[in-house]
Amino acid sequence: MSTSIENICFDKHPMRTLASDLRSLISPLAHQYQINHFGYHKADSHGKRINLTTHPEFSEFFIKEKLYRDAFTDTFDKYQPGYYLWDFLECREIFKKAEEHSGLAHGLIMIRRHVDNTEFFYFATDSQNKGINNFYINNLNLFDGFCDYFKDAGRQILDEAHKHMLIYPTYDDKTTLTSFNHVIPNKFQKIEKFASVTDKLSTREKEYANNLTLGLSIKEIARIMNISPRTAEKHHENIKNKLQVSSNKKLLIRLLGSKN
Repeated sequence: MSTSIENICFDKHPMRTLASDLRSLISPLAHQYQINHFGYHKADSHGKRINLTTHPEFSEFFIKEKLYRDAFTDTFDKYQPGYYLWDFLECREIFKKAEEHSGLAHGLIMIRRHVDNTEFFYFATDSQNKGINNFYINNLNLFDGFCDYFKDAGRQILDEAHKHMLIYPTYDDKTTLTSFNHVIPNKFQKIEKFASVTDKLSTREKEYANNLTLGLSIKEIARIMNISPRTAEKHHENIKNKLQVSSNKKLLIRLLGSKN
């Protein structure tokens, strides 16, 4: 079932009803790094969208004020994949309103393009967390890992959201977020290089490593991955050997992309 965004019944939409579930998923990032906002947006080839957020009060404001006219008016294939920092975008009006309305600031947008859809992942903190951009840049693998973790652990959330897809109107004369990749300073154009730490790991080892960076224990990771604790321990040791680290502390530092 899909609904025009202009006719949405917000109180019954997953943006509001599933917000607490998203807050639970992002709690490790909130506790350790003060990244207390997460949002997910998906645009498919049929012109339908999924919206999920930890901050439904801003999403409601976003819709009522029709701010989507300056953000999501193009087809899914017009958005370029990559990593984008709010503080270095020219089209910052929406982000200014997010800070004024809900205290959300210094955000990171990650865009993933697929054959028939584009996914947007949003992270943000508060205005006092001024050093967070350096953390983003040096730890992109952490956020890539969280996105994978969200799509796995949040499968039921996504299934429910698919039942309530939205249709956005198009505004051909608007400058939307499709253009923001052209205005990022040069020093941020190749930040993908920071996400290469886990290149030598197997798919399951990458999944284990991603969960480890979220602060989960070996037993918790085993439960999430549906494997035995012994298999999880084997993944742990294999990763240490492949990354050539001698302790659990050094392993975590390595996975987080620390320069120490």
